[in-house]
Amino acid sequence: MVALAPGLALLLCFLQGAYGVMTGTSQLGLSLSSDISSDLATKTSNPISIPTVAPSPNSTSFGDVSATSSKAASSMSILSSSAVTSQVTKSATLNATSLTAPSAPSSTVISSVASSRSTTADTSYPTQSADPGTAADIATILDRRLSIIIEGIGNAHGVAEWLSTLGTNGKWPDSEIDYTTGCDARRANWPAEGHWQRLVVMAAAWHGGVPNASNYVNDSSLLAAISSAMDYWFINDFTDSACLDQGGLAACPCGTPGFWNTNWFSNIIGIPALVGETCNLVGAAHLVPTQLSNCTNILDRAFGTFGRHVNGLGYLTGANTLDVAKIGIDSGLLTGNATLVAAGYQHIHSEVVVQNAVRADGIRADGSFGQHGGIIYNGNYGKDYTNDALALEIAAAGTQYSAQNANTSSQSALETLLDGDLWMVFLNVITGVRHWDFSVLPRFITFPVSDGQATASLDMNISQIQQLGQLWGSEIIQSVAESFAANSSTANAGDINGNRMFYANDYLDYKHRMC
Repeated sequence: MVALAPGLALLLCFLQGAYGVMTGTSQLGLSLSSDISSDLATKTSNPISIPTVAPSPNSTSFGDVSATSSKAASSMSILSSSAVTSQVTKSATLNATSLTAPSAPSSTVISSVASSRSTTADTSYPTQSADPGTAADIATILDRRLSIIIEGIGNAHGVAEWLSTLGTNGKWPDSEIDYTTGCDARRANWPAEGHWQRLVVMAAAWHGGVPNASNYVNDSSLLAAISSAMDYWFINDFTDSACLDQGGLAACPCGTPGFWNTNWFSNIIGIPALVGETCNLVGAAHLVPTQLSNCTNILDRAFGTFGRHVNGLGYLTGANTLDVAKIGIDSGLLTGNATLVAAGYQHIHSEVVVQNAVRADGIRADGSFGQHGGIIYNGNYGKDYTNDALALEIAAAGTQYSAQNANTSSQSALETLLDGDLWMVFLNVITGVRHWDFSVLPRFITFPVSDGQATASLDMNISQIQQLGQLWGSEIIQSVAESFAANSSTANAGDINGNRMFYANDYLDYKHRMC
């Protein structure tokens, strides 16, 4: 519990303009969230809107972009339709269903490394023609997924410079991207991921839908550069699967060839997530066969970690489950493999439920979110978890893959999480930026706002929260979106009054008029 002396209360009244926001936890001590926050933040949360604009040549629907990060994209307009539930269990031996195989690559495709090697994925998913309903559902999800990715790009301001500095071998100068790999590479936020971060933006600009980038749409020179840079990575991709999570150990000793990091995250989530987005934006029809094979190898290699113990982590739980499930879905969308799409959504709907075990990762019954052994982490892992759930459920709305057709409690669990999140946020009245309370950020409190990490902002898109609430007919989710979007002149984001005890993590939140 939080106990405040009268003198401290009066001081807080003065500092916060007679309106207080206080939170406390016995894990991290007292945390006071006030309107005297760092003035380094410059990003503002998006207002509620579901815009629709004319389609690009390669995308049938996308929204006006006002997002502040790749995981905070404005939402698109979606017309949902009812569909019959279809449950498919993930297994390499299942008879897979899929869309028709992709057509031959376009004549405009130029591969700088035609001999780019093709490797075999750890998990094989055979394909065959899908029934018309399933094919239509997958096409719908792919279209919406691409729209959400593009909306998260924001702009293509760096493309011209990146094209000018890209080497003929598909590599950027070391002065721009640090390609150090293996045991010598930085473990956290691996700099080499910048290679694929650029490729996602370039692929989005080529695909179409990025504001003020129409000159890049279907541009053959840009596609050639994307192809060259993809091939550079594929040629240098590691081939020993032990390097997924045992880099630097006997199974994958220092000096093992290929681009890998000693941190499992980069190999299983960081790089594969970017590869999935890039490859889908380019599209199977515009990838040469070796590129398509390498895309699916990286994606399926990551998706194959479900059900196995990952060194340095254990089994996938919480936000990591949704991240890897999304990678599997991206692989299925790229190749039209309905089994992969169904398996990915099954993992999501099995994870997005209330977890009641002691120190469990994931959504807790009180609205808190646990990660790394149940530590309260709404402001980082919980935020990423929510962003994944929003994007994938908006994409699946009205199809057989929607949570509403999954016969699980995923909808009520996500409602519980979002309702809890509302209490854990404060507003910096100087910058107008919403921030997570430090108590729900654990180790991320070490980052300054200027680093753009979890301390920088809410980093959840309010428009997407509103949209999913409408698609699901959820009054709770819509109410959360409306509270987040409400104007406030005080630190109390959402204008909430009262006390809320998050008993699963011994965390108390008090929001009330103090004077």
